[in-house]
Amino acid sequence: MTGGVGARAAALALVGLAATVVAQPAPRATDFVLDVQPWLLVRGCATAKCHGGAGGRGGFALSLFGSDPLADHRALTLLDDARRIDLVDPERSLVLGKPARALPHRGGRRLREGDEAWTALRDWIAGGAPFRAEGGFRIAALRADPVAIEGGVRLVGIARLVDGAGETRDEPLGGRALWETSDPNVATVDADGTVRVVGPGEAWVFLRFAARSEVVWRVVEPFAPGRAAAAPAEAARHPLDRAIDAGLAELGLGAAAGPAPDHLLARRLWLDLAGRPPRADELAAFVAAAGDAERVGRTVALLTAPGTADFEEVWSERLAQMLGVESPVALRDGPPRARAMAVRAVIAEHVRSGEVLGRLVERLVRLGAPGFFASTDPRDRAELTARGFLGIRIGCARCHDHPQDRWRRSDHEAFAALFAVPRPAERAGDGPSPGVLFDDRGRAVAPGLLPLASLEPVPVAAETDLAPVRRFLLDDPAARRQLARHVANRTIAWLFGAGLVEPVDDLRPTNPPRCAAALDVLADELLRTGLDLRALLRFVATSETYARASVAPTDPRARALWLGVRPTRELEPWLVRRAAQRALALPATTDFAPLASALADRLAALHGGPAGATELLDVVRTPGNLIDASLLLDPSGASGIDELFLALWSRWPAEPERAAARRALDAAASPTDGLRAVALALCNARSFTFVR
Repeated sequence: MTGGVGARAAALALVGLAATVVAQPAPRATDFVLDVQPWLLVRGCATAKCHGGAGGRGGFALSLFGSDPLADHRALTLLDDARRIDLVDPERSLVLGKPARALPHRGGRRLREGDEAWTALRDWIAGGAPFRAEGGFRIAALRADPVAIEGGVRLVGIARLVDGAGETRDEPLGGRALWETSDPNVATVDADGTVRVVGPGEAWVFLRFAARSEVVWRVVEPFAPGRAAAAPAEAARHPLDRAIDAGLAELGLGAAAGPAPDHLLARRLWLDLAGRPPRADELAAFVAAAGDAERVGRTVALLTAPGTADFEEVWSERLAQMLGVESPVALRDGPPRARAMAVRAVIAEHVRSGEVLGRLVERLVRLGAPGFFASTDPRDRAELTARGFLGIRIGCARCHDHPQDRWRRSDHEAFAALFAVPRPAERAGDGPSPGVLFDDRGRAVAPGLLPLASLEPVPVAAETDLAPVRRFLLDDPAARRQLARHVANRTIAWLFGAGLVEPVDDLRPTNPPRCAAALDVLADELLRTGLDLRALLRFVATSETYARASVAPTDPRARALWLGVRPTRELEPWLVRRAAQRALALPATTDFAPLASALADRLAALHGGPAGATELLDVVRTPGNLIDASLLLDPSGASGIDELFLALWSRWPAEPERAAARRALDAAASPTDGLRAVALALCNARSFTFVR
């Protein structure tokens, strides 16, 4: 990948990047995939709004984003009596006349006579409209070479092509390249590859050519040029802090925020790792140890130790959600509910035993069809495996080549073939045979692994117990690192409210992370410890980045995005319920029935909802909780106000807060009703439902 520190010529000069002149290679034979189809995408013909949509337009259909070149070639050269091209007089071809508006065209003008795209199509037709030239080339890689221009930089798209004999050549793409940026608020890119900075931040430029996309350029525009961190990034002790501080300095965001107050840090640790606020004695001990450099490490080790029920319950639920396992409460009795319970039992046992993630992967894949996969469709199983274990969305490639990732339909089909349901034995005594997946033309698909580090699917023999998938996830270096990156990104999302990559299950080259160095640090740590989730949590929680305050005086949005300050994180509804139960000294439950939306689920958690769910209103009314216990010691309820603040908000109330709570207590029909009203109000407040 080619990168840079800015889109301006001055930035190029700073990093020593000179204009690149690409020598023109010798002409090669015209190829439909390389010379014609890219124009159909660049000019908008193969998009969903035009002929690439379902059913096409005006009786002419192309594959979406050029995902099926052979079908597109056939549509242009054979269908409808081959009326779209004229081999005798190429310039009279419909495929030229309509988009150039020489003939009526409802799609508007897409070509101009004599322009680069029009000429490429005409020359292809004049050459006999071939599909693949003899000894044809395929794309090995894409890159962009920068040329400094006034006010910015122009990127020259280059494709490295390789032929059947292994010979390579670099070819400038010109107008065949399709450009895009990850954040138009930071940088824009024109059709000719001209990149211009429009605002502060970080953005990436993507190059798409012939159904292949690559990240080819990075733009960094400081928020405050010249403003660096207060101390060199290398001086930070923790590797994660070094990576974050370096990113803050590069973006001109200044020094990171200082540490959070002791009571907020304690609350953060207990909520993140145990799913509950600290008890009064735990909070007092943590605050009393202020100044002890090892207190956070001891606390984290205590909260994550094997056999710690709170940690096991919370992190079993998080892993189950990551892997797409439904809550049994949301399912009716029957095989789906039994399957979900069985899978969650395996996850819970894994977290309880303190084993590394590789062992969980092995167990779940061994469950295979009887347990882990709710669907019998091999394509669903392949997509669940890729998304749950690797953070990769291959679903687009079920129907067409992925428009923003490397995955082709052939990759999806080959991987899905590994998950085909085994066929029953033909004779008594024989074992089952591997299943067979047929493509839409009725042909058996050869099984293959996802090509994480190659151009083509890795062929592999299908087996009845998914052993190839298990070996791939555990032994393949590229898959193992992808698993580590996925879990590391999820961990940051769990602890900070958002991943370094969002969405968290869409780790693709064209969706780069914020602070890529930090994600690399976390993935390296996971791999170093053999995929030990507990070790990763200790690693993150003992960093200065984790302990930072959640409020900063300047650039709060940007500093939170790059973890210069602690982002506030809203607790998930099931964690709100669980935290309230544990804070009020009740047994915690984690199973719940999710509703139709996050808002509906949150409202149910706070104010009542469907039967079977435990809501906060029920929690504060449950006999024998902290409210009843406090009334035994002080029937007036006055001292119970301070106890509720300490239990739910991890601090004593300020005087105005205590006075407001006392007024609510006095206005209630009884001290019990008054304290219940206070407790419900505290549970509804942001100080309880958010982690700061």
